Amino acid sequence: MCSEKKIKILLLSVYCYGMRETFEEIGISYIASYLRQSGFEALLLGQSEDNIDYKRIEEFKPNIVGLPMYDISKNGVCRVVEAIHNIMPDTLFCIGGTLPTYNFREIMEQIPLIDFVIRGEGELTWLELVEHLNKGKSLENIEGLIYRSTEGIIVNPPRNLIENIGDLPWPARDILKENKLKTAVISSSRGCTGKCSFCASQLFWKKWRGREPIDVVDEMEYIVKEYGVRTFNFIDGSFEDPGINLKRVRGIAEEIIRRRLNISYFVDLRAEFFRKADEALIDLLKKSGLCGACIGYESANEYDLKFYQKYASVSDNVRAAEACRKYEINVVPGFINFNPYSTFEGLRSNIEFMEEYQFANIIHLVISRVKIFTGTVLYEKIKEDNLLLLSPEYNEYGYKFVDERITPFYNYLSDYTNYLDKESDYSLRLINYYSCQFQTLLIYLKRQFAAKQYEKARNILNDFIVNHRNNCSEINSSMAKWFKSLLDLAQENWDIEKANNISSELLNASYIKEVASRLNNEKNKLFTSLVRIDLQIAEYFLNIE
Repeated sequence: MCSEKKIKILLLSVYCYGMRETFEEIGISYIASYLRQSGFEALLLGQSEDNIDYKRIEEFKPNIVGLPMYDISKNGVCRVVEAIHNIMPDTLFCIGGTLPTYNFREIMEQIPLIDFVIRGEGELTWLELVEHLNKGKSLENIEGLIYRSTEGIIVNPPRNLIENIGDLPWPARDILKENKLKTAVISSSRGCTGKCSFCASQLFWKKWRGREPIDVVDEMEYIVKEYGVRTFNFIDGSFEDPGINLKRVRGIAEEIIRRRLNISYFVDLRAEFFRKADEALIDLLKKSGLCGACIGYESANEYDLKFYQKYASVSDNVRAAEACRKYEINVVPGFINFNPYSTFEGLRSNIEFMEEYQFANIIHLVISRVKIFTGTVLYEKIKEDNLLLLSPEYNEYGYKFVDERITPFYNYLSDYTNYLDKESDYSLRLINYYSCQFQTLLIYLKRQFAAKQYEKARNILNDFIVNHRNNCSEINSSMAKWFKSLLDLAQENWDIEKANNISSELLNASYIKEVASRLNNEKNKLFTSLVRIDLQIAEYFLNIE
């Protein structure tokens, strides 16, 4: 196709509605770095679908474009592929990620412009692909590759996982720099030791592999020095390492402290981590900069936890929630409130847990339902019980509830919250932010002010936090009461008129707008107060929000 190493590659992350543009796309960032190490020219971009720089792409003239594809972005990726094809009709297109790995045939049949799918980890397969295209060699022996030929869609054998991910070059940071992001993504491991019945990622990664603590902290220190970024999001399936000694986790925290890196970070943890972690380790993590964690509670009743094949019990979930409350680690909870086998008793336990730990004000958790993907244990179970609904789109299935009384209840929750969000000028989303991610920001600010000995700023912030939590607690109680009232109605005798009356009384648009406005005004007052003390102090606020 081209002379030696003349192929130009565009690696493009398309941010679609519902995706967070504040994070790098770490998968293609690793691939870009790996290809560049081998002498190929790779342009790495992360852009929203509405702001794709097609002029820059046309000027770069890529021979092949690689795009990650998720459930939430599949339609947007398709539209971008069509747009690039219209500008440069000879360009090849390759997609990767969990979704195309397990749904390649349906996707390639529905999107004829897709030339290649890379299954599993992409670095080695991408390099072989561009080398073979460069030399005009056959693609039939490239493991992990799916491609089109005159004989149809060709599926090559899968590729083994990279044994030592520490051998890979650090990911390219083009998106971090170009998009002026305030948080850097770190991948300290790949895979997860969990066996959750609903999870498709375990099919992708197969097994856990971790990097050495010194290598991880070397990369973090480089980012601090090179880009001035001091906040990090660990994108690991779960931050803790296998086994019971947690040696690697401890090593990362100790190395951060030893180097006196003034950083903050966010991780994903399983609830049973707090069964293994003693107070000394939790305190060490806090001192090293841990501000927040996504904890996969998933449920607050034993029946659902067993169904999801979680290692954690309800008591583990409570222990984790109490530990995070004690050590002021903000929790962004992973929770699945509804599944095909949901019971009224289980749902009541779930909402009581969410109310107790201030999660009921995160509305998408309250109405969350399990997603079903082909190949998972959950898919096989629901298929066997004849609960799957037809017409899957790229492998995501709907399902029926065993207890039919839950169907109108769930549908009402979904429809009403969508209506409420629009009617309140999307204030529900603002409340979600203030109840969840914003609280991690507050812990970050406390850490920074303590490190810099900004005593006056700390006092203002502490007063704000008390008031903010009271406001969040109010809406938390209101949403929990609303859910419980509708739950009782569904169990007794569902009536749409009564449901509307409950919603009108407990959770109407005017109230939601008032609470969101109150939270927003209080935040603005905080910023103004910090500016009055010192503009430099206020910049901590701006540099992370």
